[in-house]
Order: sequence, then structure tokens, then C-alpha cells
Amino acid sequence: MSITPQEIDGIVRSVLKTLSGAGDEKTSSVSRETLSLDEPVISLGSIEGRLDGVRLVSVSAKAVVTPAVRDELRRRGIAWVRRERATSSREKENKADAAAARTLFVAVQGDVAAGGEAVIAAGVAGRAKIQRMRTDCVIEAVDALVENLRGGETLGLLVTEYIDAALCVANREPSLRAVAGDGFERLSHAVRSVGANVVIIGPKQLTAPIRPLLAWWIDRGVRPCPRSLRPRLCSPEATK
Repeated sequence: MSITPQEIDGIVRSVLKTLSGAGDEKTSSVSRETLSLDEPVISLGSIEGRLDGVRLVSVSAKAVVTPAVRDELRRRGIAWVRRERATSSREKENKADAAAARTLFVAVQGDVAAGGEAVIAAGVAGRAKIQRMRTDCVIEAVDALVENLRGGETLGLLVTEYIDAALCVANREPSLRAVAGDGFERLSHAVRSVGANVVIIGPKQLTAPIRPLLAWWIDRGVRPCPRSLRPRLCSPEATK
């Protein structure tokens, strides 16, 4: 007999209630478009009636997100991310050293509102140095990425209304592995599968939910091009 995601969700909630005696009490907060949940298990009861206007759900590092919740968030087009766990002093020092050596090169094609610039700054803060350029031409923006992503610990962010065109142009360059930054699942998969070093987003996407996605990507630094794909995707330098 198969068990539906909704039934799994119900079982989890029942077990939690028995173990904690806390019923459906929720520990969470809502900040504008982000719903932050601190429960160890995120069930449908955790989000029931609380998703209006929400674009991002944030859960603790070790939280269990039930299948029913994942399905509901996907149905509503809401992204979800895990918050970083508490780090030791040594880990903080190592992270600071990595941030000092890392650069995010931001190429903007067209115009970006002040609020969008603030979102980028917040996502990058404490994680990398930031360099910027602006142009009216997608090709010039891609050329600038090629020039600035030569070796070292540099990632590229391209902001443009012409996302599809930018992806086509960027991925013709052997040194760039560009993906659209339109969701955590897609971005995390791209980082693992192709070692994405360029994220392309539209100016209207520069809202609060994109900030933790940028932070997550930057924290992982420059990822190597997968060995199996190097002959096709990567520059000669990356294949060595």
C-alpha cells in the first residue's frame, strides 16, 4: 500500500505532538516576503494560512521538510532555503579568509533600481569583494565577465532583461558556465552539475528572496568544471 505525501505529513505531525507535547505550536516569524520557520520538522501545519504574499520560506539547517510541504511550495512558486548553522570561531575565521580572497563581478545591462542594488549588496556582504560595471549591450556585459573571470576566486552576476539571449551568448564562452538564477533548486543543481560560475537574473528578480540564494552561491565559491564535461564546456586552462 502506498502512502501519499499528505499522509506522511500527518504522521510526522502526530509523532511530534506525542514527543514534545507542544501540539501545533509554531516558532517562526514573517518578514515582508520571507517566512522564517524554526521548527525541527516543517509540516503542512507549519505553513497553513501563512503563505499569502510570501516568496521565500527559510528553515533551520537541520529541519526536515516533509514532501507535502515541498509540493505545496512548488505549486505556489515559493522558494525555500536552509539557514546556515552556527559556526565556531575557527570556521568564522576560515570564512572571513575565503571572503577576502573572493570577488563577485556584477555586470548590469540596462538600469537597476536602488532597491535592487541594495539586495545585491546585502547578498554579498561579508562574503566577497564586489566590482561593478554597467552597459547597454548584453555582448559587452558578457565580454566583461570573460575578462574578469580569468582564474582566481571570481564569480560573475549578470543582471539583464534579456536572460535567454545572455545565456546563449555567455555559454558560447569556454570560461563561463552560466545559469539562470530563478530558484534555489535550479541553482543548487547547476552548481553541482556544471560548476556554474555565472548567474544571470532579471532586474525585477532583485527582491528579498534572491538575497539568500546569492549568499548561498557565493559562499560555495568558484566550483571546478566537472571532469566529465571539461572537453566540451571548459577552457583549456580548466582542463589541466
